[in-house]
Amino acid sequence: MLQDIIKILEKTKLFNIEVIDLKQKTDMVHYSLVCSSTSYRQRISAAYMLKNFSREYGLKFFGMEGTFENSEWVLVDLSDIVIHIMSEESRRNYSLENFFRSKLTMVEKM
Repeated sequence: MLQDIIKILEKTKLFNIEVIDLKQKTDMVHYSLVCSSTSYRQRISAAYMLKNFSREYGLKFFGMEGTFENSEWVLVDLSDIVIHIMSEESRRNYSLENFFRSKLTMVEKM
């Protein structure tokens, strides 16, 4: 399923796709994917393709956030997999990959 989701992201021309494995860190999410896009239309298109994919394959679809016009960050929640589709600027500003890594390291040290 993860590879199918990555194919959808690639098909919609999203780039710099990073997969963060959270299986050993939390019971809530297995993977978080962070990817970049060049436009709002591209973010929305990918989000709706993921929604359709989830319905087609009987996956849990918990929703989308950030679908308002010109949103810089769209989140798609497929239960075990959460996808963050971001503009390049938002991705640089929020640096989710570093956030996940720093928090995971802190959890391991406790």
